[in-house]
Amino acid sequence: MLNKALLFVALMFVFNVYAASRPVPLIDPAPIAIPAGASAATIEKTIIEAGLRHGWEMVDRKPGIVSLRYAARGFWVTISVMYDDRNVTIKYAGSDNLQYGMESTLPVSKDIPSTHPLYKRMAQDQVQEGDKGGIPVIHPNYNRWVNTLSRDMVYALKLSLIK
Repeated sequence: MLNKALLFVALMFVFNVYAASRPVPLIDPAPIAIPAGASAATIEKTIIEAGLRHGWEMVDRKPGIVSLRYAARGFWVTISVMYDDRNVTIKYAGSDNLQYGMESTLPVSKDIPSTHPLYKRMAQDQVQEGDKGGIPVIHPNYNRWVNTLSRDMVYALKLSLIK
């Protein structure tokens, strides 16, 4: 009886590890509104500092765009952080070993329940993009990393105006 219980626990562990690493829809964060009075230099500095706090390295910088890369344990991901006087936008730029690809059918995800409005919008986008290969998917950690970075940028932008 104990052997069956141990086998069941082991199988549940393997299943959870597999399910947790399945690709999910790639969802870049919503644009971040820039607080009034923030200069381009302040915005750029805030983007770079927020990235550094979370292990992202700046790999390129041009007026209005900063490229950040996160690399660890045999993978990397690069994002483009575009900014102007109204908002900051984070977009996926490339990766290696993060299961990036295009899905022709919309996967069910524990991160985005099928009742969520975003899921419905992605389903509509999939119909429009059906001939282009479907919707982008990636390792579930990507969405968490960029959302954490986005939240920190919101906080840092607000804080930068207080100083």
